[in-house]
Amino acid sequence: FSEDALRILRALRFSATLGYEIEENTAAALRAKSHLLRTISAERIFTEWKKLLSGDFAYDIIKEYSAVISVFIPALSNLRLPEKDKFADDFFTRQAQIFYLSCADPAADYAESMKRLKTDTHIRTLGETVLVNSSKYKLSALSDAGIMLSALGEEAAKATARLDLSL
Repeated sequence: FSEDALRILRALRFSATLGYEIEENTAAALRAKSHLLRTISAERIFTEWKKLLSGDFAYDIIKEYSAVISVFIPALSNLRLPEKDKFADDFFTRQAQIFYLSCADPAADYAESMKRLKTDTHIRTLGETVLVNSSKYKLSALSDAGIMLSALGEEAAKATARLDLSL
């Protein structure tokens, strides 16, 4: 890990996507060397984060290695997850869930974190829109869906609905 800190994220990603358990000594070493992630380019970190978060076994890895995640996304230092059975199926909604549950100001923390990770403008603005509006619109009535669609547009309304339904 000292030679290539990106291996820390790759280990987490492989575990999250393939479902294997990280060996105890390896887990201790990656935790101890996690500060080295600050030396990795933001774009490479985001690529690994996206793959990790998309994995079928991501929930347990994120929960177990939250301190490592907070090294490259400091806004998630108080990381909270939904109940396991409510953990969304897609990357974008999972990420929105985590920010929504973990941050005092989810939209601002998300925007700042995505800017730090040098994500594209679309990902930043869509996520920020969803998180700003997630408490404004609840899908308790069909009319709410229509209002949300009209106010946010199709893509943001769908993403907000997926977040609402997964919380």
